[in-house]
Amino acid sequence: MKRRLLIGIAIAAITILSIVQQSFGRGGFASENPWSTEHIGSLPSEIRSDLRKWEITCGDKSTAGHYFAIHIEVNGTRLIALHFEGYRCPRSGALCRRRECLHEIYATTHSRFHRVLSLYAQDIRMTRKDDHALLEVSGAAGDAYVLRWNGARFSRFSDQQTITRRPQAGIDNE
Repeated sequence: MKRRLLIGIAIAAITILSIVQQSFGRGGFASENPWSTEHIGSLPSEIRSDLRKWEITCGDKSTAGHYFAIHIEVNGTRLIALHFEGYRCPRSGALCRRRECLHEIYATTHSRFHRVLSLYAQDIRMTRKDDHALLEVSGAAGDAYVLRWNGARFSRFSDQQTITRRPQAGIDNE
């Protein structure tokens, strides 16, 4: 009985050591670099081309975090939201001011991406509701509003109570 118990413990220990050794052989359990050029390199070429201006402005090789680019597809249109608080830039003033950072949205038209919205906000969140993409925008002053994708551009979603802000490029007020 003791022998079986010792054999079971030895097998379990060898199994655990094997898993740990394999993990460290790949650089540890958390081996993926959270700031990586891969997060930019996997974006469509039109977006990567637009990002080159920020690489020049920031004066360094571009790297981005895991959630720099968020994708959503609605009615055959693919939308990509870029969150520049997740873009590594030594000159942070170029992309963020006060507590708001640049956010850009790209959409497909004839299978090519183009920028449809650019704004400074504390955060944005892209969601899907009833075959529409919604963009929840939060400002540093506590203001918030919702924009809806109409197939060509983002417009104020009139069913939501919003605090009026100065209009941003690419936004219609419905």
